[in-house]
Amino acid sequence: AYVINFFLTDMETSGSLDGQHRLAVNGRFYPNNFEGILWRYINEHVICNGCRSPETILSKETFCCSSYQS
Repeated sequence: AYVINFFLTDMETSGSLDGQHRLAVNGRFYPNNFEGILWRYINEHVICNGCRSPETILSKETFCCSSYQS
C-alpha cells in the first residue's frame, strides 16, 4: 500500500488496484515517468544508505543496517 501511495502522490493523481492487482492510474503518463519514480522509491526506501545494498535488515538498536545473511 505504501508503494502505491508513493507513486500516486508523486504523480499527483489518483488510482487503484484492478481485479488482477495491477495499478490503474488516472491520467496519461509515459512509461519513463513510472520508471523514474520506481528508481527514486528504491533509492529512498530499499537501498541502504550505509552499504548501498538492497539486501539489508534494518536495526532500531543501531540505527543502521547489517547485510542480509541467508
